[in-house]
Amino acid sequence: MNAKNLFDSDDLFIEDSCEKFKIGKSPRVGVKNDLKILLRFYIKGNKCVSSLK
Repeated sequence: MNAKNLFDSDDLFIEDSCEKFKIGKSPRVGVKNDLKILLRFYIKGNKCVSSLK
């Protein structure tokens, strides 16, 4: 989708949902400095979110 104009496309949309979820926070993946600052946000339990190792 490089260089695709998303304003003139139906490929990107926001879907309404009543689903409840919890937001998780963690250090950014691949960052070795400033690990005390949590700048990675994700939906807890989502199977598409990679876990920290």
